[in-house]
Amino acid sequence: MKLFLPHNRKISGLFLCALVLALIVSAIHARLLYRDASSYSIQISMRSSISGRAQLFYNTGEGFSGDESFSSNVDGDFQFHNHDFALPCKTIYSFRFDPPGGFASIQRISIVNGFGKFLSSIDLDTLRSEHQIKAFNLKNKTLNIIVEEDANDPQIFIPLNTPLKLDTFLHLTVIPFTGRLLGGFILFFLTALFLTWMLRRRGIQIDFIDHPVEKSCNWIRNNKLFLGVILCIFAYRFFFVLTYPLDTCSD
Repeated sequence: MKLFLPHNRKISGLFLCALVLALIVSAIHARLLYRDASSYSIQISMRSSISGRAQLFYNTGEGFSGDESFSSNVDGDFQFHNHDFALPCKTIYSFRFDPPGGFASIQRISIVNGFGKFLSSIDLDTLRSEHQIKAFNLKNKTLNIIVEEDANDPQIFIPLNTPLKLDTFLHLTVIPFTGRLLGGFILFFLTALFLTWMLRRRGIQIDFIDHPVEKSCNWIRNNKLFLGVILCIFAYRFFFVLTYPLDTCSD
């Protein structure tokens, strides 16, 4: 028990170094987790007889355009694969799906977040053929599509009963986000603790590891100008992040 008491400077120094390192790494990890938690996509499970590119258009109130679309490569092996089409965090009123051609089957259309967690689905029986579609039928919960020969712009319309507001799913990501962040912090902390223990055991940087506060204060006193420059850069970056809409679904 004495090894873990605060008055043991060597052990407390190890814990402090490991804690600071884990907090820094966790901050970076949290930024990456937030990016995944706040991103959404339409996941289409489909197969195709022809290799090519499938494209999904989303209508945010101004109709369909190439600027508001996302494409994915499709393998012509006639095996079901999941294809993810990224979505903006905006209100979406309808979709248009352009299959690659030939014969294709759609088994499922889902809305997922960046963690791959299922959020909602779109009924296949609401889809309808729009342009250059030769055959279009739903059988055994699978939508079978045959594109016309020499078609250059096959289209399938995907209506929505109510506008899709992706921000309504944000609360569903809080628990997985928190769980992954906490699990990552514990892993980072234990790893950093082991590494700092190994460094002290081998006599590498032993003064700093044993007395991190004292050594840090001495370094600050001897490098005030350098520290001031770092703080200015940090303040600028912090202000930039607060005022620039990074991953906040804004234009």
